[in-house]
Amino acid sequence: MTAPAGSALRARAARVLVAVLGEGRSLKAQLGPALAALQDTRDRALLEAICFSALRHRRRYEFVLSAWLAKPLAKRDFPVHCLLLTGLAQMDAPACRRMRPCPPRRKPPASWEGRRWSVS
Repeated sequence: MTAPAGSALRARAARVLVAVLGEGRSLKAQLGPALAALQDTRDRALLEAICFSALRHRRRYEFVLSAWLAKPLAKRDFPVHCLLLTGLAQMDAPACRRMRPCPPRRKPPASWEGRRWSVS
């Protein structure tokens, strides 16, 4: 059985994230060789977009993962964690948007001022 066409690209993005987040390497240094290995410009753009998005929105994606996972992944599973981050980055995580805190309540209209409200 062969892997789907785009899975290699996503795995490459996860490897870049492992190097950046887990090993403290520079994103620019890791993206250079990863992008050079891809021939299609659309694949290069997708790889770059996934990596940038995963790093830019990392805190939000970490929050979503902590809510979705029953327990945190072990340290040895950090590559899997980075693969989940790439998946959330690619989806742009619509669920993340729903989990943002609600905006502050608006001030009540002036016509309500001084009214007594019954509490039952």
